[in-house]
Amino acid sequence: MLKDLPKGRNATLEFYNINGQLMERITSETDGSYFSKSSSFSSQADGVYIVRLSTEKEVLVGKFVKW
Repeated sequence: MLKDLPKGRNATLEFYNINGQLMERITSETDGSYFSKSSSFSSQADGVYIVRLSTEKEVLVGKFVKW
């Protein structure tokens, strides 16, 4: 997931399954460039997942399909 964020902002990336259960949380301080994090879902079941990127000023939500 890529998002242009100002330097020094805290950002939290959360992954939920379709039932709303939190699967993983990644928190990081941005460095003034694009927020780019990766996560391995190889141990997770195939299906639809929700991803949520939160900062002090905004929340972005999207979904992806693992197969």
